[in-house]
Amino acid sequence: MMQKRSHDEAVSPVVGVMLMLVVTIIIAAIVAAFASGLGGGMSSTPTAVFTADNIVVDEPGWAGDTMSSLDLIHKGGDTISLAEISVVTDAYGTTKTYTAANGGLTSLYGSNAIGPNDAIHVNTTGSGSAAGTPISWSIIDSISGNKIASGKFVVP
Repeated sequence: MMQKRSHDEAVSPVVGVMLMLVVTIIIAAIVAAFASGLGGGMSSTPTAVFTADNIVVDEPGWAGDTMSSLDLIHKGGDTISLAEISVVTDAYGTTKTYTAANGGLTSLYGSNAIGPNDAIHVNTTGSGSAAGTPISWSIIDSISGNKIASGKFVVP
């Protein structure tokens, strides 16, 4: 009795070599794309430490008087461009956004670059935040949309 033998033994090694070749070409294309800048650069968020200070209330002690300004003191970290940030405050669910463009933010030293020992002066006139109001604040990088710093205080 004769046994019939199949001669397809070479099919499996050929398929394996082809798959390895395709995977190698795909990996080479991905590496070349990132090396040429096709992947794009990630914008990094600056990091800095800020504290709230110099909270000013118009005529404290009078009924209806509200916070008119506060300073966010830069304690250390990256220098931040005033034009590229916004300060967001939240008091009892009421959110306010202040930017240099709308006149809500200035530097204490008149510079656009806020570095250590400088401060962001936030003009909060009309915020409606009376004495005793807890305020949460955040400094947001407008390029990446990420939070740079945040904190809380109570209006004195």
